Amino acid sequence: MKLKEQFTARQDFGYRFISAFQKVVSNLPSYVYIGLGDGEERLANAKSVIGTFSLRIIEGMDYSIVVMNDNENVAESDIAVIKEWLQVNG
Repeated sequence: MKLKEQFTARQDFGYRFISAFQKVVSNLPSYVYIGLGDGEERLANAKSVIGTFSLRIIEGMDYSIVVMNDNENVAESDIAVIKEWLQVNG
């Protein structure tokens, strides 16, 4: 199952922000990717600091989070965790 949510960055994705984000997603059992715009053109492994940093996301930029897992319930739970964290932090 593949789930995708689109967001607008409320701040620049600097090293501190990405490190904190990576700590959240690295504990999730699903594959998690982050991409520019609608996420179909360029994806990076969200569990990788370097991969996420390479996208150079800045405040106001649109980006997508893609979660993939064979178990639909796990995928939905993981995207919910990410959405909740981003609402508070980014």
